[in-house]
Amino acid sequence: MKMRFFELLKIEFTKVKRSKIVPLIFIAPLIVVGSGVASLHRYFTPEYTHAWSAMFIQSALVYSYYLLPLSMIVICVMIAGRETSNNGILKMLALPVSRYAISAAKFCVLLFYLLMEMVVFFAVFV
Repeated sequence: MKMRFFELLKIEFTKVKRSKIVPLIFIAPLIVVGSGVASLHRYFTPEYTHAWSAMFIQSALVYSYYLLPLSMIVICVMIAGRETSNNGILKMLALPVSRYAISAAKFCVLLFYLLMEMVVFFAVFV
């Protein structure tokens, strides 16, 4: 009997729930918003009227080009580290599950954390 994909997702989320990924998701957006708010006074000049939108664009560019990919790399390393410790990946591959399904479940977990980090970024700005 093969495992269903949703069972694999449940297993993957259970494994990463005990890790320190969730606090890590809040660090990058808070750094970007903090630096944007710290430099907001540079935009308040008499001839410049759209300071908030300029700060948002600048912060979003820094976040999307540098910090978001870096934080996703760190999350991937944390997920892979959990799998390689105690030979967890070998135990998963011994189950009656295809390698594609295991990889797809891990990718869905990564996409979930990517979405969660982007929601945190936009929520901090609002």
